[in-house]
Order: sequence, then C-alpha cells, then structure tokens
Amino acid sequence: MKNNQKKFLTPTLEGDRFKTKSVPVEFLQELSVIQDLIFELAKDIYKKEHPTRSRLPNHFLDGISLRLLDIKKGSSIMELDLDTSEIEALDLSNDTYSYLEKAKNLLIKDLENIDIEDNNSILSKPKYANYFIRIGRHLRPNETMFLNRTGRKKYGKLTNDIRAKVLNRPYVGLTIDKFEIYADVTSIDKKNQTFTISESGLLVSASLALIDIQLLVKSLADVELVTKVLIKGTGKFDSTGRLQVIDRVDEATLIDPYDVHSRIDELMLIKDGWLDGEGKAPNKKGLLKLLTFYDKFVPKTFIKPAIFPRPDGNIQFEWSSSEYEIDAVIDLMDFKSRLHSLNFENEKETIKNFDLSTKVGWKSMNLLINEAL
Repeated sequence: MKNNQKKFLTPTLEGDRFKTKSVPVEFLQELSVIQDLIFELAKDIYKKEHPTRSRLPNHFLDGISLRLLDIKKGSSIMELDLDTSEIEALDLSNDTYSYLEKAKNLLIKDLENIDIEDNNSILSKPKYANYFIRIGRHLRPNETMFLNRTGRKKYGKLTNDIRAKVLNRPYVGLTIDKFEIYADVTSIDKKNQTFTISESGLLVSASLALIDIQLLVKSLADVELVTKVLIKGTGKFDSTGRLQVIDRVDEATLIDPYDVHSRIDELMLIKDGWLDGEGKAPNKKGLLKLLTFYDKFVPKTFIKPAIFPRPDGNIQFEWSSSEYEIDAVIDLMDFKSRLHSLNFENEKETIKNFDLSTKVGWKSMNLLINEAL
C-alpha cells in the first residue's frame, strides 16, 4: 500500500445477496454518505477540542477522500482506504487523520450502544442520526451491514431494526399525534433528500419521499410572495406541543399567499415589541372573532386583502389595483373600521366608517371595494 493510502474502514454486507464477490450499486452510494457523516463528525470533534478557534484550520479536509480498494469474497467485504495523495501533491500540511479516526470510532461505539440510553451519544442528535435516512436504506430483511471489520471481528452492526432505532433515537419521549398546519417551505435539499418548513417559527425537516416535490418547488417559485403549504399528517411532538418530526404526510396543498386564515394564524404569533422593541401584539380573541365575522359575511370569491399588524395592536386590510389603493383599519375591540381609498387617476380620496360586527357593515364595505377594484 502506498504511503498516501491508509487503510481506514472495511464495511461488510452479509446476506444471501452478498455471498458472491459483488456489491449492488446502491450500496456504493451509501458509502459516500458514510464518508460525509464521518467527515462532518471529524469537523465537530475538532471544534469541540478547540473551543477558542472560530474556524477550522485551512485545508482541514482538502485532498482527503475515501476510496474503494477491493471487495473480498465470502460476504461483500469492502476495503476503504483514506487517500491523501492530493495533499502530498500540493505539499499541504494536514493533521486531519487523527480526527477522522476519532470520528469513525465514536460513530461505531455509539451505534453498538444504541440500546443504552445516553443523551451524550451522537445518535441522540438529529444532525447525525438523520444520515441514516440514507445509510442502510437498501438493506432487506435478514441482511446486515457492519461499518467496520478487523480480521473476524465486526463492528458497528446495522440492520433494519437497528436503523429504525437510530432514526427514532433523537425523538425518545416525544408523543405521536395527527397535525394540520400552515407552514412556509424554506428549503429543498436534493442531496440529502429532505425539505425544511417553518411552522410557528420552528424549523422542521422531513424526507422528500413524503411529499410531492413539485408542490414544494412551486411554493418557492415566487421570491416576492411567501406561499404557504397546508400539510395534514402524523408527526412527533415535544412536551410543549411543538412539532419536531414529520412521520407521514396525508395531504399537502398550496395556499393562496393572501389566504385570510393562514395570515390570521401568523398574526396570532406576534408578541409585544414586534416593531423595533415597540408595537403592541394584536388581541388573539379579537383576531379570532374578526375571522368569524369574515367567514360569515364575506363571499369566498371576494378579493382577498393583504393583512398587516399596526403598532397600536389593531390590524389593517389592504387592496390595490392599477387605479385604486384602499386600506381599512380595524379595531379589534369593537370591530369598527375606518376605510380610506385613493383613486390614482383623479386623486379623489374617500373615507368611510363601517361596523364590521354586523352584516350590513361588511356588505357596505365589500360593495365599495368591489366597485373600485
């Protein structure tokens, strides 16, 4: 073996499929994920051991890669070497090997101790456990992967049952329940096959296999409007009732960015001081009562308003067209509304007051808006 090649890892596959000297191509993809996990863990170990450093050393992982050297008979035994030839060719100084060894050993140790409750285990952290969404995913029943092998000794056993424990490990103590949420899609990660949503200010990631990716792409298509997605499914919740994990998606629907229900949900999350330390939060009971009036007195086909909070704790509806700009300030205590409209062509302004706790008030306001727009 060349000096720039160090024997590093010997993943082993056992089962009827692997008795010949061959490895299904999908498992070669999993080796790449194992490399990504070990490299990420090595970086975090370095940061933990050097808390005063804000950055990794230059070229910390540059020029290092795992390469498949050989596949041995009996079971599919894959010898992986750590190739550092690029480092030597570039004459770079790199002290990464020891951290990669630490990362490998820590991963194998925690995988073997998956049944022991240990909050310090790396597999208690979603960041690392989620790599197993792609590691071991192609194993069939009665098949086993070992992450490493030395002679006859095998380490880091992985089966379908163990993989399920790894994926569930960060979420022990969570309760399972159905949910229906309005959420913003914040990102799609095709490499890791995940998507991330923001729900009540909390980021939640899930597998792309659970949802129609085209729906997610459409929700991100307009950079000016945040298009929400209504998601119904089953997930895991912590003790405060916050959604932590999406296990299943039964239905996902794009929501109109001007959807009144989802916007009211957002306004209910606002807290005092939302405007540069000032600004009163809208009254939640008032918001819910206003929504009841809106559903009762406004036709579903009516032009939806943009809705904004006001510093005094009330809210403002806005409509606009090429000719008009209309806003209605609504008091959330008595539901009195002051509407102001401006005609851009003749600069005519109109100011009207309406009682939005009554059918007559809504009908009169809707008529004025409909005539203008």
